[in-house]
Amino acid sequence: MLNKVDLLDAVALTKVQDAFAALAVPVIPISAVTGQGLRTLTHTFAEALERLKNEDAALAIVES
Repeated sequence: MLNKVDLLDAVALTKVQDAFAALAVPVIPISAVTGQGLRTLTHTFAEALERLKNEDAALAIVES
């Protein structure tokens, strides 16, 4: 998550995203002020929680 993207111009934001991409680090640019990216962030968290829930359920079956 990269916060305060509303303070960056498009060139600066692209440079930051490219730097993280070069490190294979996923970035979700967000702005709490404008709401930019918050829906994507929420969906990403929801998907991650669903994967964890499914992994936990699979472990419970294997361990029982």
